[in-house]
Amino acid sequence: MDFWFYIFGSVLLIPMVMIFSGRMTWRHYPKQINALMGYRTTRSTKNEDTWKFANQYSGHLYEKIGWTTMLASILVLLMLLRSSKTVISNVSTVICVLQCICLLLPILPTEKALKNHFKEDGTPREPENNPK
Repeated sequence: MDFWFYIFGSVLLIPMVMIFSGRMTWRHYPKQINALMGYRTTRSTKNEDTWKFANQYSGHLYEKIGWTTMLASILVLLMLLRSSKTVISNVSTVICVLQCICLLLPILPTEKALKNHFKEDGTPREPENNPK
């Protein structure tokens, strides 16, 4: 049972980091474009507007994905409560690999949102006026 608690805590580290970093990036993004912190891509570092938008957008996604992966991980681990150490080890390894993949998920939607909201030079796109 001690082993299960150890694995339980270990498996929840990645989602907790995602939740914390997502909230911090979403609500308290770095005010200046820098090379150390924040959502840094070519498109997001065009100017202050793209920087703010990308950090808030990706931070929000990171927090949502963090909560989702945490809840899914807890549910799976609860099902393994009485399993052998081998089963718990193997399943927790798969969970951690999937969580690492989830770390990359916000990149594509954030880049798409940046492309939809900003032109290539970083200036905001005009809202489309579609007469109905």
